[in-house]
Amino acid sequence: MKRILLLTASAAILAGAVSANAADLGEVRKPGIAAPAELFNPWMVRFRAVAVVPDDKSSVFINGGRVAGNGNLNVSNSLIPEVDVTYFFTKNFAVEVIAGVTPHTIKTAGNLAGTGKVGSTILLPPTVTAQYHFWLTDSIKPYVGAGVNYTFFLNEKEKGVFTSFNVKNTWGLALQAGVDVMLSKNW
Repeated sequence: MKRILLLTASAAILAGAVSANAADLGEVRKPGIAAPAELFNPWMVRFRAVAVVPDDKSSVFINGGRVAGNGNLNVSNSLIPEVDVTYFFTKNFAVEVIAGVTPHTIKTAGNLAGTGKVGSTILLPPTVTAQYHFWLTDSIKPYVGAGVNYTFFLNEKEKGVFTSFNVKNTWGLALQAGVDVMLSKNW
């Protein structure tokens, strides 16, 4: 069974993607007038880069029989832009839904090395993670998360000498670590 390991890194680590979080800019108050209590906004929408690193443990079958030995496949890695929505239950605990689509090429390895491309496919791995956010400062917030995804394989196309190509949809593990950096009160 093929599993997908989704590693997500922060804007600072991968391509300087920016996190956006709605917040109050605040205002200057006259002396003696108390500022209203800061409202906690539980929603955050981010645009960032995601590395999709498939776990390419696989078996190859030719004419109905499994290729003996090390007849495996290599699946390409991909770095893609991604959109996610996070809901904070508290200032530290959150759940995130990740959306992205990523293309991959599958080639032969082991005993089949040299046969070339087997095929290509597009992955749609919707992912849900539980996260813990550390509030180092008001503007620097590292986080870690873990969750699951269900990967759909779309637009499967065989290549080269292969006349049939089938990749099965599967569950996978998602791990993430990153840092959200607020550039201003709203970004």
